[in-house]
Amino acid sequence: MYLAEQGKTVLMIDLDGQGNASKTLRDHRSGIEAARLFDRYPPIVPSPRQPITLAEASPQLSDVEQGSKVEVLSALRRVLPTLTDQFDYCVIDTPPGAGLRLSSALLAAQFVLSPFELDEYSIDGTTQMLQTVVSVRRTRLAKFGAVAYANWREWER
Repeated sequence: MYLAEQGKTVLMIDLDGQGNASKTLRDHRSGIEAARLFDRYPPIVPSPRQPITLAEASPQLSDVEQGSKVEVLSALRRVLPTLTDQFDYCVIDTPPGAGLRLSSALLAAQFVLSPFELDEYSIDGTTQMLQTVVSVRRTRLAKFGAVAYANWREWER
């Protein structure tokens, strides 16, 4: 991860149930499950022992969507400010669809970066995500940047 290569400490929170970020960064596990950050009394996140500290995805993330809307939406805004002395950056990987986890992350974010491919399905999903970002921005202003890339494939004729 670029930020870690620049000597920054990064808290990586994987809120996506697929857990791809957790699989990729498994060597940086902290023992904290991302779903626990939504608990009424969240766990203490350990001080970084390496540049990246991972709060990993778990099956319990699906339970977050069933929680109290008010508590889930405010959870990351409540937890993340307590970690600013420990980490230079917090990167949150969210699920692709709209939901409470995505909204909670957007409410806590200072910046939003959304990579997507230029195909019909990705564009449809990105449209829905942008609608969520615009809705959340009315409540809390976050800067938004989108990164579009083409997945270069050899096309059949």
